[in-house]
Amino acid sequence: MQAFQFVTRVETRKYTCGLKIAGPPALQTVWYFLIKQADLETAQFQSLQRQSSLTEVETFNEPYENWYVFTVEKESYVSFMDDLDRQGIAYELTANRPTRAELLERMR
Repeated sequence: MQAFQFVTRVETRKYTCGLKIAGPPALQTVWYFLIKQADLETAQFQSLQRQSSLTEVETFNEPYENWYVFTVEKESYVSFMDDLDRQGIAYELTANRPTRAELLERMR
């Protein structure tokens, strides 16, 4: 009998480009997809993690839910959004990275 070991790769690189401060929305360089952790299965999470530039987890204590924040570059955000829609995954899309306090306020 063979033993199998499954290892999940975690991205630790920082995304430093961020958003352009000045200029019209056409200069937007990244989008932030907010998804509740409980809404994703492991395989879905891993697939989305591979497609995003950065994946972060905002953890909260009960009774609040944990959130995934996927940072996606503008060149691939349409395909990322299409993938979410095809799988029926609920998400929020924002141009600015919400703070922890803003996420908490949304759940109140």
